[in-house]
Amino acid sequence: MIFSNNEINNWYKSKIGKFTLNKIINYLSNSIRVDYNQKIIIHGCDNFLKSLKNIFTSKNIFFIHNNNRYDLSSSIYKLPFEDNSIDTVILFHSIDFSKNPHNVFREVDRILKDDGEIILISFNIYSLLLVFKFLAIKSFFWKKRIIGYTRIKDWLNLLSYKMIKLSFLIKIPPFDIKNKKVINFVLRLENVLSRFNFLGCINIFHAKKENLRYIDMKIWKKSGNIIKGRFAKPIANKSYE
Repeated sequence: MIFSNNEINNWYKSKIGKFTLNKIINYLSNSIRVDYNQKIIIHGCDNFLKSLKNIFTSKNIFFIHNNNRYDLSSSIYKLPFEDNSIDTVILFHSIDFSKNPHNVFREVDRILKDDGEIILISFNIYSLLLVFKFLAIKSFFWKKRIIGYTRIKDWLNLLSYKMIKLSFLIKIPPFDIKNKKVINFVLRLENVLSRFNFLGCINIFHAKKENLRYIDMKIWKKSGNIIKGRFAKPIANKSYE
C-alpha cells in the first residue's frame, strides 16, 4: 500500500513534520545554486511547494503539482519539457506516493541535461519507520510501501548517476507528540543525533547525471590480416595455413 499525497501532506503539518520540513528546506537552501540560466523543477506535496516558493523566486524555477495553484499542473510520469533541458530536479516524496517509481526515474532522466543534478527526498525503511510499519497499527506508516535507501542507490547507479551526498534526517520517533515537555526533549535529542549522519527516517539523495560520451574508435585493419573463423593472420611470418 502506497502513501497518498494528502497523507504525506498532513504528516508534515504535525510538530515533528514541521520540524522535518524546516530541516529539509535548510538543506536545500544551502545546496541549490540558482543561476540566471539554470532551470529547476520542483515536484512534491503542497506544504513543501508553498514553503519553497517563498524562498526560490527565480523565473526559471518551475513548481509542479497536480492542481492548478502552481506553475504547472502535470503528471510526474509525463513532464512537459524537452529532452535534456533541465539542470536540476527536486523530488519531494514523489516516489513514495508513486505507483511506479521506475517510470519517475526514467522521466526525470529524460529531461535532465548531461551533468544535471537530482535531489530526492523520501522515507527510509532502515530506521524507526520499520517498527511503525509493522507494529504501530494506528500509525500513518502502518503497512505502507517504504523504499530502502540501498534500492534507490541501485536505481541511480543503473541510470549512471554519481552520488554527491546522501543525508539522513530525523533519528527520533516520527509520530506526532502532544506533550510539550516530551516534544522539546525529543527535538533536543534530534539536534544532538543530527551531528552523526547515520540512518534516519528521511533520506536526501543528491546525485549528478554522468555525461557518458560516445568515443568512436577507429578500427585498424590490415589487408589480409583477418581470417574468418580463425585467429588473426601473423604479420611477421606469412607462411601460415
